[in-house]
Amino acid sequence: MGILSLNKLLLGILLLNVLMLLPSCILNSLPKDKEEEIIKKNEEECSKKNEIEGLAIDFLGYPYEEVNEIKALVYGTQKQTRLKVPEKITDSLRYKRSVFINQKINLKDTVLITLPNKEQFILTDFKYIVRPNFTALSENWSCVFYEMKINNIIEKGGSATFIKEGFEIGNN
Repeated sequence: MGILSLNKLLLGILLLNVLMLLPSCILNSLPKDKEEEIIKKNEEECSKKNEIEGLAIDFLGYPYEEVNEIKALVYGTQKQTRLKVPEKITDSLRYKRSVFINQKINLKDTVLITLPNKEQFILTDFKYIVRPNFTALSENWSCVFYEMKINNIIEKGGSATFIKEGFEIGNN
């Protein structure tokens, strides 16, 4: 098979793929008014939420001895929890350990995290937002827990992440 024939064959396959994907792209893109309706519906859902089901906490760069057992005090419910942080790191590049506060936390509550070395973090202003969820063949919007303040600095992503002072990713 010559180069010209091979190029024609590859072009034909490419065009066939484009023609097969085009209908799914057209069908899965929402009309603007439908999208606005979905966003509004999810905003209403978000406004009705008043608590989160729990909170993921990640420690980056901390030696195990500094985070092995943390205290979490939830002001508002006055519930205190001691959490055992696993010794095993889940991400060797970021030297990451994770733990989960497995209790409901009101959006207006304040959570005080105290490490064994007496270092403290104050978590406040928990917030749900409407975010897009896109996949290869669909788009949608949903209400998700996504934001809080840690020591009065906004943290996005739905988990509390603490980075050891001076820690640089990949240099340890």
